[in-house]
Amino acid sequence: MKKINLLSTKYHQSLFKSLRRQYSDNIDMYRDDVEEDYENTHLTDSFQNFFKEAIFNSNLDEYCALNWYWFQLIEKMVHVIGLHEELVVSDDFNLSDSEDELFNFWNESDYAKSFLTQLNDTKDLLLVSKSHLLLLEQQIIGFYLLHIGFIPNQEATYYNIPEIGDGENRVYSYRLNAFFSDVGTREGHIVSLTTDVDTLYVNGKKETNSINLFSDELLLLSSSSDIDSELQTITSSVNKALTVLKEIAPDLHETFTSFTKYIIPINEKGIVSYSMQMLPGYSCINMFERDFVDLIDDLLHENGHHFMNAILNLEELIHEDDEKIYYSPWRRALRPIRGIYHAYFTFYWAYELFYRLALFIEQNPDQQHFNESEVLKIQTRFIEEYYMLTFCESDMKKANKDGKLTIEGFEVFKIIHTRIESHHQSVEAIENRIQSAEIKELKEHLAQTKSHYL
Repeated sequence: MKKINLLSTKYHQSLFKSLRRQYSDNIDMYRDDVEEDYENTHLTDSFQNFFKEAIFNSNLDEYCALNWYWFQLIEKMVHVIGLHEELVVSDDFNLSDSEDELFNFWNESDYAKSFLTQLNDTKDLLLVSKSHLLLLEQQIIGFYLLHIGFIPNQEATYYNIPEIGDGENRVYSYRLNAFFSDVGTREGHIVSLTTDVDTLYVNGKKETNSINLFSDELLLLSSSSDIDSELQTITSSVNKALTVLKEIAPDLHETFTSFTKYIIPINEKGIVSYSMQMLPGYSCINMFERDFVDLIDDLLHENGHHFMNAILNLEELIHEDDEKIYYSPWRRALRPIRGIYHAYFTFYWAYELFYRLALFIEQNPDQQHFNESEVLKIQTRFIEEYYMLTFCESDMKKANKDGKLTIEGFEVFKIIHTRIESHHQSVEAIENRIQSAEIKELKEHLAQTKSHYL
C-alpha cells in the first residue's frame, strides 16, 4: 500500500492511477475470456451475443464512474452464477451457507420486492434466482445502451437509478448528454429501451439535457421537475458552500474535488445524504431539510465515503463479519466492524471540517460567512465529533487485536487518531467557553454506554 497522506492531492491521484490500472486489467481479463469462446449455461444466448460485442467497445477502455458501475454489474452477475454452481440445498428447515448467501444477495438488491414475492409463492430459491438473473441481464444491457455504447436493434428493460439522477419520470443518458422524460414507468420504475439506427428511444420521447455545470469537473443532476424549479437556488447554495470551503480549508476543498464529481439534489424526508460504492463520485444530497452548515458537512461526509471506497477497491482494510458488537455513538446502536470502521473514517471529515471552521471563526471575529447560531452549531459539532470519535478508539484497538483490521486498516486508523488528538487543546478551550448542555448530555451518554458495553 502506498504511503497514506489523507490530505495530499498527490496521494489522491495515486489512488486513481491504481484504480485505472486495476480496471484496465479486469476489462482485459473479460475480453480474453470472451475470445476463448466459452459458453455459459446460466446466461441466455441473446445476452452472451450482446456481451461478446459490447465488451470490446473502446468506450470501455478507460476507467470512469459509469464504466466502473457497469463492470460491477458484471461482477455481480458472475457472483450469482458462482452461487448457482455451488448451491447445496439443505435437507432441513435451515438454509445452507450457499442458499443463505444467495438469498441475502437478492434480498439486498434493487429486486428485493419482486424476489421476496416470487419466493413466497414458489418456495424455490434457485428458480426465483434464475428468473432474477434474467432481470440483471436486462439491466446490464440497458445501462450499456444508455451510458456506454450503441448496438443496433438491441432491446432491454432498465430500472431507473436514482443515484445517477434518474427519477420516476426521467432517465438520464450520459452517452447522448440528454435526459428522457414522460417515460411511462411501471411498477419499480422500469422503462423499455430500443435502439434504431444511431438514436436511443426511451418509450419514444427524447428531451434536451438537464445538467447544470458548477465547474469543469463538478456537475449537478436534477432528477425531477420539482427540483428543476429550485435549480438556481441549489446552484447558488452549493457554489457558496464550496467557495467558503476553499477559502477556509483549501486542502479539504482539494480533497473534495478529487473524489466528488456529481451532485444529485434530493428532497426526501428523513434522508440526509447517501452514495454508493459502485458509483464513485456521485453524491445524493438533501437540499431541502438542511441549513448551510449542514450542506458543507453533507458534501464532505459523502466525499469521505468516496475516499474510503477508493481505498477499499484497492486494499483490504478490514476482515468483515456480521457481529454487531461495536457501539456507534452516531446511531446509538451496535454495529458490525464494517459499520463502525466506515463511520470512524467518514465522521473524521466532519471533525476536520468543524475544527477548521471553528479556528477560522476564532481568528476572524468579524467574519461574515456564518451568523451567531451557525457559529454555535459549528463549535458544538466540533466538540461532539471529537468525543464520539475518541469513544470509538478502544473499539478500533480491540478490533485490531481481534484480527478484524488489516495492517493497512490499522494504519489508516492511526493516522486519523493522530490528527484528532492534535486538536485536543482547541476542544478544551471551546468546550469551556460555550458550556453546552448538548455536549454535557453526550458525554454522560458515552460514559454510561462505555460502562455498559466494556
